[in-house]
Order: sequence, then C-alpha cells, then structure tokens
Amino acid sequence: MLSTVASYPSPLTKEDEEKARKIKMASIIAKYKDRVSTLPKHTSWIKHPLYKYEGFWFHQGFWFHSEASFSVEVVMALQEEFVAQPTNVFLASYPKSGTTWLKALAFAIANRTMCKGSNPTHPLLTTNPHYCVPFIETEPFLTNPCYNNDLLATHLPYTLLPKSVISSNCRIVYVCRNPKDVFISFWLTIHLRKV
Repeated sequence: MLSTVASYPSPLTKEDEEKARKIKMASIIAKYKDRVSTLPKHTSWIKHPLYKYEGFWFHQGFWFHSEASFSVEVVMALQEEFVAQPTNVFLASYPKSGTTWLKALAFAIANRTMCKGSNPTHPLLTTNPHYCVPFIETEPFLTNPCYNNDLLATHLPYTLLPKSVISSNCRIVYVCRNPKDVFISFWLTIHLRKV
C-alpha cells in the first residue's frame, strides 16, 4: 500500500496577494470594457464619470474606498458569476443609511455564542464590521470571496441583484434612512476627505 503525503502550497506574501488582486481586477475590467463603452455616460458632481446600467448610474473602475463603493464592471461580473446559497442572509441598504450598524448588529446576533461572558477576541472588538460582513460588490470580495456565517452585504438595488439571490430563497434584510440625512452624511464624508 502506497502512502501519499499531502503537499500544501506555501503561504502567499503580501506582494503576491496584491499582484493577484490587481491581475483579477484588470481581467474583470477588461472583460466588460466593450459593454461599458456602449453605456450612456455622464460626469458626476464630484467630477468622476458615471455610466448608466439597467437604469442606475455607476462609476467605472475603483476610485472610492473599497468598503462601500463599486463599479459597473463589478455589477456585471456579479450578475454573471455570483451564486447565492439558500442559507445566505443579505444585508441591503443604500450607502450612508446605517449599514455599519446593521452589519455589527447582524454579526453579533449570528455569533451570539462568542459573546458569552467577556471575550476580548470577539471579531467586532478587534476588526471593523465591514470585514466581518463583506459587501459582495467590492473589490476585496471579488478577488477573495469569503462567506462568513452566510452574512453578506450589498448596496445594489433589488433589480440588479444576481438572479441566484432572488431564486435561492435566501433572506434579505433591508434598512433605510431619511434621504435628507443620507445626503448630509454623503456631503460630510466627501468634504472631510478633502481636508
């Protein structure tokens, strides 16, 4: 009887991970380049090009911070490639509508057994809720998808969600906020970044 020894690949360095991420994103952007060039285009109030896709305006490429912004190429890739599971719970919201709060609350509920007593290593005490519950339409999720506790977040409108989300019978939790407050929060975010 022959015995086999399992060989495991050596861990990737930060440089290798960054290179792989850039290659993956470049391939996604190149794959949808022709489709994006046919979309209606407009310049946003913060001087970035917007493209109208299925009735909604999106940025091209990645220009904003990766936690909450996404591009038209990513939406196209998600619609074609993402496969939702019936056990998934999607936390849906418009940006600046309480997403971080909703993510922290949902993660704490889903992982309440970790909270018994005082646990200084609880993920919400050591990391940002955006790392505990990833956005499906962001660059980090596309380059390294992770399904922590079946909790996922999205800012996509319902009609743009991948068809597997709608057909899988998964749950969607939606939070909304007064549009005036959302606008002020957006304005403050952009204004404070310039300082």
